[in-house]
Amino acid sequence: MIMPTRRHFILLATAAMMMPNTAKAQDAAGMLRAAYNNWRADSSHAVVEMTIRRSNGDRNLTMESWTQGDDKGLVRFTAPARDAGNATLQLGNRT
Repeated sequence: MIMPTRRHFILLATAAMMMPNTAKAQDAAGMLRAAYNNWRADSSHAVVEMTIRRSNGDRNLTMESWTQGDDKGLVRFTAPARDAGNATLQLGNRT
């Protein structure tokens, strides 16, 4: 899942201010949610590298993820070799 950054929230707030008057009648959280839903795609694909730093050394992981809507997602580890092939699947409330 893509984690929103401060920049994303600024873009969403700007987009919310530009929406029609009907959206402005909503509360602030509703406006941001509507802007975010308008901005994001119905599906996504990402390849992500993550470094876990510990006192006994670093660990690098690479994963590939796919999402569709709000309730379908697949994350599959591709590196290192000992983790490659492990995956997490989300289908609605089932994980």
